[in-house]
Amino acid sequence: MSTPSIPFAIRTPIVLAPAMAAMACSGSPAAEPKRDLSEVVIADPSTCVDPRDHGAVPNDGLDDRAALQAAIDLAKVSGRPVCLAPGRFDIQMNPGAGNQNIESLRIWNTDGFTMVGAGSRSVLAFKGSGISPGTTVPRDWWLLGLRGARNTHLGHFEIDGAARFDTDEQTHAIQLTHLPAGFDGNPSPISTRGTTLEHVDFFDPHLPRPAGSVPCGEAPAGQMCQRPNHGGTPILCAQIPGYSRCSVTNGPAASTWTLLGFFGGGDCVRLAAEETLGVRVADTTVEGSRATCDRSFVALQRGVDGYRVVNNTVDAVDDTAVDEEPTGEGTARRAYIVGNTFHRGGGRKAGILLTMSGNTEDSTENVISGNLLDGSISAYNTSNTIFAFNTITIAEDNTTNIQLIKRGSGNRIFGNTLVREATAAAGNAILVRLHNSGFPSDVIISDNVIRMRSDGNAIQAEPAVGLVVDGNIIEGSGPTADTFSAFVTRGSESVGTGSQRITFTGNQVRGRFRRMFIEGQFMTQVNHATVITGNIFEPATTGSTISGVVFESGCPTPAPIVDGNVFRGLPAARHVEGACGAGWIGQNSGP
Repeated sequence: MSTPSIPFAIRTPIVLAPAMAAMACSGSPAAEPKRDLSEVVIADPSTCVDPRDHGAVPNDGLDDRAALQAAIDLAKVSGRPVCLAPGRFDIQMNPGAGNQNIESLRIWNTDGFTMVGAGSRSVLAFKGSGISPGTTVPRDWWLLGLRGARNTHLGHFEIDGAARFDTDEQTHAIQLTHLPAGFDGNPSPISTRGTTLEHVDFFDPHLPRPAGSVPCGEAPAGQMCQRPNHGGTPILCAQIPGYSRCSVTNGPAASTWTLLGFFGGGDCVRLAAEETLGVRVADTTVEGSRATCDRSFVALQRGVDGYRVVNNTVDAVDDTAVDEEPTGEGTARRAYIVGNTFHRGGGRKAGILLTMSGNTEDSTENVISGNLLDGSISAYNTSNTIFAFNTITIAEDNTTNIQLIKRGSGNRIFGNTLVREATAAAGNAILVRLHNSGFPSDVIISDNVIRMRSDGNAIQAEPAVGLVVDGNIIEGSGPTADTFSAFVTRGSESVGTGSQRITFTGNQVRGRFRRMFIEGQFMTQVNHATVITGNIFEPATTGSTISGVVFESGCPTPAPIVDGNVFRGLPAARHVEGACGAGWIGQNSGP
């Protein structure tokens, strides 16, 4: 059998500082150029391990799992690449039981493993049921499992999940995790490091629900569910787990509920390791992919150190495009998410498209730059992170464009274009807020363009400590005039903390805002100075309800500096209003 000529791209390292410098100069990400797949090929195709030589037959509709695994095993011991010919390779669930058999294809305890295809013509496809023989509910299922793998390169093929059925949310296309002790003769756990997924496309859509079906969990208490295709004997509907759907037939005496199947799905790429065992998933790159994912495109549960998501296009997800959602011990850190296009797609459940999230430790040292999103970025327990030069447009719901929640310090939000369309519900472009007893500190929001075409305060911080808002252009054209403000910060009675060390300088605010700046709820502690200087406020109207700066329910200590601002169209009496009276320092101009 002839060995196919397989396109192959070499991993290109990226240096963070020059990339950020280039973005700062151009206002756009320093994207690495994409190459035509024909530019670089396997130097000697005769060295390939071809799954067809081990019994795989593309496009015959039969299970190719064993043949593909045989090719992977040979590549592991020989050091040769696995080369996927054009065609569809169907892959069923591993028939073995236990944690060591979750994945259909194992890439375990390897160093330098490579598998490449012929672009979108080479397809690895989920096939069949996610329920093991002799059982009645779906189990965890990964198509490809990388455990204890080092310096792995997977590229130029597609993973298709459209033909799977009876699956749950732990059904993932590619899982990266550590190799537990003893799984491959290894005396101790092994980390997974240095993985590159390059031009691996994903079509793993949300499975269509049968027309007229409802979640089985919505059945009334005590309702029994018939299971003609899932175990035979009826059980309580409440005992059926996961993403199950039932049909309901209303009879003269009672309704009959019938289980139709399970319609859950997981992530396209998922990373998780147990830091408590001294292992991690480190130095992962996902680049140049196009994806439709049932749940998330890239999900990071815990134990992740250093990952790059670069130049990808996500057409649809049911959860988030990139999802840091740590559980247990450990977190995800050192992300570089640059140059991507992230779309919600049809049927999207919520508006958040990118989450940074710490747990027992902060998610830290991240760069989120040059991305295009139609959903929000949410950072929870996140520190020392740059959010720069992103374009985020919210056209529906009340989702905030960028929000910082709970603890974390040293975050920088600069150079972004944040748009809230008139079709969006009322909400903020940037929100910094308390959660339980924690709140962000030392935050800089600078040089952003914010266009508020919906109702809402543009920037809101409750509370804020060490917040600088500088050089932003903030435009208001929402449907409700003279109601909302460009910037609002207040303390929190629940934790007895007021906003402290607030600097609002060099901003241009124009449009249908009632106030440029509101600060209030100071509690009892010293505020450590509020500085409001060099701003220009051009309200759309200048009626008696319009004012420049308002101090609510108390005045900062020491006296706030309000100086060098231009309040166009406003009389001096409405430049600074509220609880400070004349107890502020400075001189401003207007009308």
